[in-house]
Amino acid sequence: MKMSFWAWFGLIVGLAGAAIGIYASINPMGVGKLFLSMGVDNMVNLMSFGIPLLVLVIMGAAFAPFIASAMKNAQKKKRLALVGVKGKAKILSVQDTGLTVNNNPYIRVTVEMKPGSQATFQTMVSRVAIPRAGDMIEVIYDPADPSVVMPVMS
Repeated sequence: MKMSFWAWFGLIVGLAGAAIGIYASINPMGVGKLFLSMGVDNMVNLMSFGIPLLVLVIMGAAFAPFIASAMKNAQKKKRLALVGVKGKAKILSVQDTGLTVNNNPYIRVTVEMKPGSQATFQTMVSRVAIPRAGDMIEVIYDPADPSVVMPVMS
């Protein structure tokens, strides 16, 4: 099993957090003693540069997968707007991704445009109108690569 960059990053950040937690629990004065032993000048440098930098790195790591996914979807939409063909597709399966946005589920849908031509995409749907296997939906797909598909939003 190959671990992605984000899995390694999460492992390293988790281990660093565990190390700080162990240090804080073993040391009677906790992490405060570590900071107080630095001196005032080093403390000011840490507070003014180190902590904001750490927060930016953590926030960047937390949101990077979402930004990368959004950029990939934007490129896909742009390409399908140029070369895409509208068509009907039969839903073969619907799976919950576990993500909800404003109480609307984000689902993974596998469709069949024509016999033998399947594609999978993810989309957010209304929780009162979740599609089911067997339903027909309108999609836009790339005729050169039918696995690149997205639903037509009405």
